[in-house]
Amino acid sequence: MEKLINLVMDEGNISRDEAITVLHKFACRGPCDWYRKSSRKAGLDGLGLTNKQRKIIEEPIDQVMKGRTINGLRAQIRRYICKR
Repeated sequence: MEKLINLVMDEGNISRDEAITVLHKFACRGPCDWYRKSSRKAGLDGLGLTNKQRKIIEEPIDQVMKGRTINGLRAQIRRYICKR
């Protein structure tokens, strides 16, 4: 996950915190009750990704997808980011 975070930072020329937020928005798609009730207030609504943010994560996601499904990658990102 550190590689993915670094790739997003480089791709978007953004800070680590911004990269983590963008990845969190990408990964969190409603697997928990908190997401359905509070994600928009917390700024983590996945549908809230801007076109620019989607573009920033597109290439890094493609680079780390080897052998993973998109849902598996989202789960791995959630486990990593939400446990910090």
